[in-house]
Amino acid sequence: ETRAARNNPFKDVLSARLRMVFGSDCMPFSPMYGVISAVNAPYESQRITAEEAVAAYTREAAYASFEERSKGTITEGKQADLVIMSADPFADAVSLRSATVLKTVLGGEIVYERTKIGA
Repeated sequence: ETRAARNNPFKDVLSARLRMVFGSDCMPFSPMYGVISAVNAPYESQRITAEEAVAAYTREAAYASFEERSKGTITEGKQADLVIMSADPFADAVSLRSATVLKTVLGGEIVYERTKIGA
């Protein structure tokens, strides 16, 4: 087994029923880049679903920072931090790669909205 084959064992982590959290040590990497990379991991045996990858950035990240009561899922009473995408990123790999952010909401306030000009 090569060293590369053991890199990013996404599926093994989830199969062991461990919580997996995604993030970045530097900016401005988009979480979508991480989701796409996990779904299309070089070793098919370690690929995970888009839903599992998004959970690692949202629900599991909130759990890891002890904030699961206020963020991480779209639930009444939690912070309204979310994005609205141009396509369903869970539909298939093509949709995942082509989906763009149309709107970003932080704390219930729209902080970004893609305009029709140049969209």
